[in-house]
Amino acid sequence: MNTSTATTPHLFQGTTYVASDKGLYTAADKKGENQLISTATIQVLAIKELWVDDGTHKDSYVLEISCPDWDEEVKIMEIPVEKYKQAYPILRKNFPGIFFTDANATAVEAYLTDTFNKSRAHMERRIDVEPSGWMEINGVISYWKGSGEHCASMDIPAVATMRYNEIFQSGLRFLSVGKNQWQVCLLWLYVHLGYILYWIRRASAVSMFVLYVKGRTGSLKTSVVRELSNVFDHDRGHATTRMTSTRASIATVLSNLRDTCICVDDYSNSNMRDSRSSEDNAEFVIRSVGDGILPEKMNIRDFSKAVRKTVRSAVVMTGEEKLSLGASSMLRVIEIPIDEHTFSGEALRIFQEDSEILRCYFALFVQYLTEHGHEITAAYGQLQNDYRESYARLYRDKRYIDAAVLLRIAKDVLSGFSAFCGVTLPENLWQQFDDSIRIGVTHNSQEARCQKPELRFLIALVEVVDMSQNSKVADSEDCYVGNEDNFIGFREAGNDLLWVRWDCAFNLVHAYYQRIGEPWMSKEATIKEQLLHLGLSKGKLKGEGSTGNEYLIRAKKGKRQRMLVLRMNAVQKYMEEQEL
Repeated sequence: MNTSTATTPHLFQGTTYVASDKGLYTAADKKGENQLISTATIQVLAIKELWVDDGTHKDSYVLEISCPDWDEEVKIMEIPVEKYKQAYPILRKNFPGIFFTDANATAVEAYLTDTFNKSRAHMERRIDVEPSGWMEINGVISYWKGSGEHCASMDIPAVATMRYNEIFQSGLRFLSVGKNQWQVCLLWLYVHLGYILYWIRRASAVSMFVLYVKGRTGSLKTSVVRELSNVFDHDRGHATTRMTSTRASIATVLSNLRDTCICVDDYSNSNMRDSRSSEDNAEFVIRSVGDGILPEKMNIRDFSKAVRKTVRSAVVMTGEEKLSLGASSMLRVIEIPIDEHTFSGEALRIFQEDSEILRCYFALFVQYLTEHGHEITAAYGQLQNDYRESYARLYRDKRYIDAAVLLRIAKDVLSGFSAFCGVTLPENLWQQFDDSIRIGVTHNSQEARCQKPELRFLIALVEVVDMSQNSKVADSEDCYVGNEDNFIGFREAGNDLLWVRWDCAFNLVHAYYQRIGEPWMSKEATIKEQLLHLGLSKGKLKGEGSTGNEYLIRAKKGKRQRMLVLRMNAVQKYMEEQEL
C-alpha cells in the first residue's frame, strides 16, 4: 500500500497530481488522501542541440532527477524532444526504483508536462557538436573538437598572437622530413586541403581525391603520415586506422573526424587473407572521400531509411603494393611513390618527440581560416576556372585536372596563411610547391594511361590468341560447337566479333604478364565493366532492358556458356588511339 497523506504541503499541482518536497502524489481522492507515486523530484534544466551538420541538429531535453534514496546525488538524463511525451516509461525503465509499481501513469505524465511548461521560461539552451571540424551554428562558423568517445582525448590549443611567426616557421620545418622534395611538398599541400575543403564546398561541389603513399617496409611512410594525421588528438593511437579494420569502424572515423587529415594504414593485396578486405575497404574509402558522403543504415528493420553522413577530410592511405582497384576509383587517387631515401628519420624525430609543434601549427591554421575562410569561398569560383583552363593543357582526365586545381588552391591558401603569420617565404619554395603538383599529377596521369586495366587486358589477349594450343580460336560457332575443349572461343563471321570464354581469357592474360615479369592484379569485374562501358564488348548496361549490368552473353549453341564478346573493330581502334 502506498504511503498517503492528507496534509501534503504542495509546491505545485495539477488536476491529477500534487508535487511536494516529499515527492509526487496523486490528487486528493474522495477521502481527501493523496497516494504517493514517486519520491523523486524532476526538473527540465535545458534543451540540448546536438549538431551533426550545417543546419541539422538533434534536440533533447536535459532532465535533473533527485531522490532521497540517492543520498543527495543528482542524476542527469537526456530525452529526445520527440520522445518527451513518452518520458514516463523511459524514466521508469532507467530508474525503476523511483516509482511505485502501481504508479498512476496519467498523473505522472501530467506532472512531466507541467514540469516542462514550468521550466520553459528559464530553460538553458546548450549546444554540442557530434563530429569534429567546421560547423555553422546560428550564423557563426567555428571549428569544434566534437563530442563522443572518438573526441574524448582531443583538444585544440589556443595560440598567442605574438607567437604566430614562430609557430608557422616551426611547423613548416616538417618539409625537412622529406628533404624539401616533391613528395613531402605534395603531402604538405594535401594535408592543408583537409582543413580548407569546408570553405571550398561552400562555394561549389568538389570531388575530393585520396593520397596513396606507396613504399616498402622501412621507408617511414606510415611514421611520417601519422604525425600529420588527427593532430589534435593527444592519444596518438588514434592517428591511424588499419585498412583491414571493419567497414563500420572505418566509416565511423571518416564521418566523425572532419576537416582534418586521416591516415588509413597498410593496404595490401598480396596476402590472400587481407587482400579482399584491403581492396574492398580501399574502394569504400576512395568513393566515400570522392563523393563526400557515406550511407549509414538508421534502422535494421527498415533498410530503405538511410541517412547520408558527410565525409570531409584529407585521407592518406599507405601501403607497399600497387593499388589494384576499379578504373573509376584509380582516377580518384594520387599516388606518391617513395623509397628508403625519401624521408629523414632524424628530421622526423623532432616532431615525434614534440607533437605540440604540429598541433599548434594547425591550430593556428584553423585560426587563420576562421578569420579568412570566407575569402576562400568567395575567390574559389574564379580561381577554379583559371587553374582548370591551365591544367587542362597538361592533363586529359578531368579527375587529374580537378586534383591539380585543388592542390594549387591549397598553395594559394598557404601563401595567405604565411602572410597572416608575418612570414615571407622564399620564391624558390613556392616554385617547389608548383613543381610538386606538376610532378605528382603528371606521374599519376602517365601511370593511369599505361596501367589502364582494360588496355593491358586487350594487349595481352590479342598477343596470345591463336599463338598456342591452349589459346586457339575456332573460325566459326559451328566449328566451335562439339569441339569446345579444343578452343577458347570462336570468331563470328560477318560481324567482326570474337567470342571467348571469360575464364580462359583471364587466365591467359594473367599467365602472359607473369611470363614477362609484370604484375597483373586487376579485378575481373573491373575489366568487364570497362570493356562494356567503352563499347568494346557486347552486353547490357543497367536500365537497358536489364536489372543489372550484363557483361557476358550466352552462346546460342553447344553448352551455351556465357562468353565475353569483343567488338574487334572497336578494340583495334581503341588500341591505336591509346598509342598516340
